[in-house]
Amino acid sequence: MRVSLRTFAALAALAIAWPVPASAGVGRADPGARPATQPVRSWIAPAATHLTRLLYASGIAAVNIYAPFGKDALPVGQLGVDSDVNTPNGLATDGEGNVWLAQPGGSNGATNVVLEFPRGRLKPVFTIHQPFGVEPVDVAVGRDGTVYVADFEYSGIYYINEFLRGRFHPFLTLGPFYEVGGIAVDGKNDLYVANTDPTGPTGRILKFAPGQTQGTDLGIALPGYPGGIALMSSGDLLAIDIGDRTVSTFPPGQTSPTHTILVPAIGPYVLAMGSAESNIFVSAGGGFCCGPSGLFEIDYGSGKVVEDITAGFPSSYPASGLTVSPRAPF
Repeated sequence: MRVSLRTFAALAALAIAWPVPASAGVGRADPGARPATQPVRSWIAPAATHLTRLLYASGIAAVNIYAPFGKDALPVGQLGVDSDVNTPNGLATDGEGNVWLAQPGGSNGATNVVLEFPRGRLKPVFTIHQPFGVEPVDVAVGRDGTVYVADFEYSGIYYINEFLRGRFHPFLTLGPFYEVGGIAVDGKNDLYVANTDPTGPTGRILKFAPGQTQGTDLGIALPGYPGGIALMSSGDLLAIDIGDRTVSTFPPGQTSPTHTILVPAIGPYVLAMGSAESNIFVSAGGGFCCGPSGLFEIDYGSGKVVEDITAGFPSSYPASGLTVSPRAPF
């Protein structure tokens, strides 16, 4: 997701009372606006390749990998320049535990690509190249292996391109969209898109059945602008409202949340849930305008932080992508 001027202004208004450290970044902003950074070398602790659960989090120049997880957890690995990673953004995990990364080129000289990594490995095994001017900012993978890529075009709009597993060219394109905050797929390969309603200053969520090019508005209003979304095996939809600092749960067919978690930092952007569905991971931070960044593991039931990973996240930007391998079941 790119942060528009309208979203940016809303976050700034919410953050007047927050202390802003000199090192704070701009959040999940235009990848072309990221500061120049030194390349990060790829590495992973040998024991980490055998662990049952890994958290992946996109930083400025590398994807950081965490194990199950101690207080102030430090990375057990990073996907960096040796992994063709230098401007990472959205992340997803497929049913086999492989991790997919959307990487916009921006102004740092990187190419616009979507990369597939086997779990715990440092080298991509599959790459989808996007043309110049089309920047992949988020990715999701369906139960049948279909890859969904949210692309930002330099004209200022978003499209979602759908790829059959192992193919390099999309078979279907959805859009245009305005300000896509996140995408997710359920067990029926229905695609969910959180985006800003072009007719008003609120977020909404659209649902697309397989092959459908006109989405159904689910009637869910996100007044503080849409962030990342995720689906549980029950079919419940989790949605971030950036301005309200919340993660809300919407059961199928309902437009009012049955469960809401207040995130302990301004500007939550992306979230992820692992296979146990007991905890969620949330990245937050308003960037240089709006307060410090944070990376938290939160108990889904109580809403309490069970681990603050912020100290182990080597970036002044909030994580622009999160995924857990293995992922939550469909």
